[in-house]
Amino acid sequence: MEDGGSLDAGTDRVRAIDDSARTLAVETARAIGGLLLAFAVAWWVDDRLDLRGGFGGFAASAAVFVGAALVALTLTSGLPIQRALTAQRLAIAAQQDELTAIASGHRFTADLHEALEMAEHEPDVLQVIGRALDLVSDGPGQFLLADSSRTHIHEAAVALTHGSPGCGVGTPWGCPAVRRGQTLEFSESQALATCPHLQVRDGDASALCVPVTILGTPMGVIHLTDRSGHQFDGLQRTRAEGVATQAGARIGLQRAMATSQRAAATDALTGQLNRRSLEEALRRLDGEGTPYAVAFVDLDHFKILNDTHGHAAGDRALRHFSTIAESSVRTGDMVCRFGGEEFLMVYVGCDVTEAAPIVHRLRNTLASSIAAAGVPPFTVSVGMADSTYAPYAAEVIAVADEALLVAKREGRDQLIIASKPEGTDPVDAPASATTI
Repeated sequence: MEDGGSLDAGTDRVRAIDDSARTLAVETARAIGGLLLAFAVAWWVDDRLDLRGGFGGFAASAAVFVGAALVALTLTSGLPIQRALTAQRLAIAAQQDELTAIASGHRFTADLHEALEMAEHEPDVLQVIGRALDLVSDGPGQFLLADSSRTHIHEAAVALTHGSPGCGVGTPWGCPAVRRGQTLEFSESQALATCPHLQVRDGDASALCVPVTILGTPMGVIHLTDRSGHQFDGLQRTRAEGVATQAGARIGLQRAMATSQRAAATDALTGQLNRRSLEEALRRLDGEGTPYAVAFVDLDHFKILNDTHGHAAGDRALRHFSTIAESSVRTGDMVCRFGGEEFLMVYVGCDVTEAAPIVHRLRNTLASSIAAAGVPPFTVSVGMADSTYAPYAAEVIAVADEALLVAKREGRDQLIIASKPEGTDPVDAPASATTI
């Protein structure tokens, strides 16, 4: 590639030298021809006027020859050179304008990339897009984005200064630019070949629509409008397409990372937190000194349920309990599939006396919902403790696990609040294991 580039550059230099030599030869020949013609005309004028007599005659003759030479040089060389220099100045000015526009575009692209890199979450990305739309066009602009179902599209960001043009498209595939997968421009909203969503809008306007692709799927559109008849220039078009490309890439990356993090933090079957994620959350609560209660739950006779009804029925039972457990907790509380048929629920800001009634209602809801859920009948055993029982979450969980073992030994299908360990503050804790 380098040898080819050097060869091309050498060829260009040789061609430029040849062109310069040819131009010089043409201009020289033209100047000489003009001078010869001027001298011939001057000789004829001098001969007709007979100016050679005396000193004055020679002076007049010389003036005729000099004047003719100047006129000839002006016509044959001066004016062409002036025109060439003017054209060259205009070409240099146009090139400078083009280079300035390219540099401006590069700065915009670099600034946009840096701003999106600093945007930690998707709402931050949308804020950056709104600011960028103000720099792309002097008219209203908006970023329309599909929801998770990909069947509806909503306004996710607008030009912060210039506002929203208010496109009425309802689905991604309802936008012609998205369907075609290419940028579309409409100079007048009432023209025949104009987007139907632009035609029905109040007032006449021009529009530029750039599709946005996220993780390989068309998911949105950058929509800019201006006065009717306005032509979006190359810089505006390039910037709008740059915003669409970078916004799609950044949102796609964030969503992929969120999906990966969610998969790493949750149980695949139930969608609840996995054991590692819950333990990390409990360590944070311990570090902040936040009180909490834990309920250690075990599905009774789960092996028999699996052996009798099959593993698919067992999975349905686990998912059903997960759904009931999630509906019973408050915002900020946590549900975790701790392992197998065991679940751990954390009630933040509660002790066992406050959390036990919540768990009791959960058990009642579970019992009344099983038949309608189409899963084999099952019950749960629960052991409870709270952060006043021990200084660290692992020890609190161990105490709740001991209470769970008591519940299973005493016949299952019950809730046991653990006995307060000796040497701890007895406030808000029962003196012995309590069955509810």
